Amino acid sequence: MAWDPVVLRKHNSTSHFRLLSQLRSELRENPLVRPKEGERIGEVNRSKSLVRAVENKIASMARSRR
Repeated sequence: MAWDPVVLRKHNSTSHFRLLSQLRSELRENPLVRPKEGERIGEVNRSKSLVRAVENKIASMARSRR
């Protein structure tokens, strides 16, 4: 049994717009910052959650070495 093309079109476009709206809201919360001369993109555009995750990992590695 094949899928109905109308159903496929509806769900494909719905998923597309849902992803676009999610991306838009994430960019509002964490806007991209243009790097200044001499800076790398990764250093400038780090999200707060990523920075916390990296700091926690470094701290846990330091504790495990003791």
